[in-house]
Amino acid sequence: MKAIKDEDFKKVMRKAEEHFGVDPAYFGEEGYYFVQMQLIKMGYSLPKPYSDEDYNDAKKIGLDLDDWNDYKRYYKLDEYDAIT
Repeated sequence: MKAIKDEDFKKVMRKAEEHFGVDPAYFGEEGYYFVQMQLIKMGYSLPKPYSDEDYNDAKKIGLDLDDWNDYKRYYKLDEYDAIT
C-alpha cells in the first residue's frame, strides 16, 4: 500500500469539510467512510468500508456502494441524521 501524499489528504479533507460543513470527524463513522472512499477514488489502496456480501446485496437492489449517495441509502445514514 502506497503512503498517502499530504497534498492528496488535504484535498480529501477539504472536500469532506465542504460536504459536511465541518471537520468530518464530527460525523464519526460516516465522516471516516467518506474520507476513505474519496482516497480510494484517488487510487489509494485502502480496505473498502463494506463487506463483499453487502456490496453484492446492494447491487441486487440497484445500489453501488462505491457511490456515496448509494452508500448512505444502503446503510440508512440519512435516517440516522433525521433522528439526531
